[in-house]
Amino acid sequence: MRIIDKYILKEIALPILFSLYVLVFLFIIADLFDNLYEIINNHTPLVDVLFYYLNLIPFAFVQTISWATFLGTVYLFTTFSRHGEVTAMKACGLKITDIAAPILFLGLIIGVVTFVVNDRLVPTTFHTALNIKKEKIDFSKGKGKNKVQGIRNATLLSNNRQYFIKQLDAKAKQMKDIRIHLLDDENFVRYKIVAQKGEWIEGHIVLEGVSIYHLDQQGRLIGEPEVSPSKCFPNLSEKPEDFVEASFDTMFLSSKKLANHIERLKNNDLPVMAEYTALHHKRAYPWQSLVIMIITIPFLGRTRNVRHGLAKNVLLCLILVFCYHVISAIFLALGNKGILFPFMSAWLANGSFTMSGVLLFEQANH
Repeated sequence: MRIIDKYILKEIALPILFSLYVLVFLFIIADLFDNLYEIINNHTPLVDVLFYYLNLIPFAFVQTISWATFLGTVYLFTTFSRHGEVTAMKACGLKITDIAAPILFLGLIIGVVTFVVNDRLVPTTFHTALNIKKEKIDFSKGKGKNKVQGIRNATLLSNNRQYFIKQLDAKAKQMKDIRIHLLDDENFVRYKIVAQKGEWIEGHIVLEGVSIYHLDQQGRLIGEPEVSPSKCFPNLSEKPEDFVEASFDTMFLSSKKLANHIERLKNNDLPVMAEYTALHHKRAYPWQSLVIMIITIPFLGRTRNVRHGLAKNVLLCLILVFCYHVISAIFLALGNKGILFPFMSAWLANGSFTMSGVLLFEQANH
């Protein structure tokens, strides 16, 4: 590695780390103020509060790293411009791509780290934080309890039963398009219950339009299905709150578990557009820091009219980054609605802004 590359890496790494520290701290402080009344009112032990925020740090890291990268990149180039270092580098024959190479290499490393944290740590730590908040912080007022709500594609694995419900209204205790798999001790599906709709009556699940299929270990049908217009299943002890609780877990699954979840939904003929969008978004989101570097360096690296144009370039970069985040959110919403293909909704903003930034690199040589 060249000396100039080491110098640039050192000069940008420290501002990014400092910005990340400040942003994560502000994230924690904002959440603390939001929960301060409940913490004091419920006499939450200090150790539980500390453990809650310790588990919240990986999620805060993922949410703030792209902005920390932006602030670090802006600081680097404003410092270089103020001391004429970019001009000196170009005078020595370096192009903007040579100056940007170690910065983009760091952005690549940040992307890999962000993906690992988001895929491996966040699902576990954020779920732990939610449980601590529910049980230790918000328990007296019920704020921490999962609010009953409508859920699409509700799934639940409980004891030896797998539930797949297309529509669940936990508040009304009603559900539609239901599939329940009953497993044996070797996890083979031995019974499959299919129903048009159902509801909880006096704590028991009552299904309508019921068909019960008996299966062997190879999944082949044994005999004719049992058909009933209505049937009560007192042995099914799961409650609406159990499905609401499980629905939060699907939001923070790893890529592998989310892919397996999608396969289970597909095997039960349930729509998976939103889940595919979430899977591709999980893979595309960690690279936002790298994209931000690519779209800001061509503007910050300009040496023409540096003294008068630097503030304008910084403002332009801020607008670009803001637009990038807004457009990414819009594309994600369109993907969840099925208007855009999941892959496009997750990667289109990354791809389009990256291409635009690359095309502008040549102008930064002047």
